Amino acid sequence: TDIGDLAEMCKLKCGTKYLSTLVYMSLRFFDIKWENVDEYLKNIGFMSAQTSHKWAKVFSKGDYEEFSNDLRGAKQTDSFYDIFPEIEADAKAFVVQACSQKSGKFKALDLAQFIDEKYYELTGIRKQIGDDFIRLEGSCRLDLRRSDEVSPKRWFFGENTPFFSKGRGRSHMTSDFLVQHPSGPFFELSENEWKKAPVKYITLSVDSDVNYIDRTATASINIGTDAYFDNDTVLGQSERLFQMLEFKQEYKRNQIEIVVDPARTHTAKSLYYIAKHKN
Repeated sequence: TDIGDLAEMCKLKCGTKYLSTLVYMSLRFFDIKWENVDEYLKNIGFMSAQTSHKWAKVFSKGDYEEFSNDLRGAKQTDSFYDIFPEIEADAKAFVVQACSQKSGKFKALDLAQFIDEKYYELTGIRKQIGDDFIRLEGSCRLDLRRSDEVSPKRWFFGENTPFFSKGRGRSHMTSDFLVQHPSGPFFELSENEWKKAPVKYITLSVDSDVNYIDRTATASINIGTDAYFDNDTVLGQSERLFQMLEFKQEYKRNQIEIVVDPARTHTAKSLYYIAKHKN
């Protein structure tokens, strides 16, 4: 859950004891039943209500030295991936491969199982019956969440790492049409062909928020936080292409099929468009 993932992130910055005590005292202040508090604390990976109550009593009595000096629950060692960088590299590759299949079935539990197998394979230790995963499912969910963050720990590879993570920050995006034709891999009109096009279709010469390379349907746009073309932009680019196709002499007497396949998550309205056009 989102709360459980947030709790895991908080534990990386602050000891579990402090967080558990704070949440316990807050919930009890609002007269939440002990049983419900205990269940909630355990569900998000914090100390039990009994342990949290013990530390709440220590704090309330003013024994701050005892409360602060006990180091249980605080981070005292390097992170798992600092100790096992080989497993981190294998886990990254595993995530990329799994996500590329677009099956929608990949879960943090799958990553936890993969890391567990790699750990015992690398260390040669025999896993005992009943032992939990070496890296808990909640921590693996955080690993997957970090793949969308701009941070030193983001899960991208070397030279393929973008300056901004996809969908975040300011971006400059380009949309083009690849052409399977001897004339070249990209669509473009010659200077003579282009002279005729704006005469018939005035909109081809009208400036807009979308930047087009001269005599092409290649579009680019500067975007703030939404790093995708929306439906109106995609349809406008397609209309420009259809208007220009009429003047492309090398495409005469050819059947033209145009396939656009944007991901459904790019815009609120999904678009799947297949157009067939004959000159």
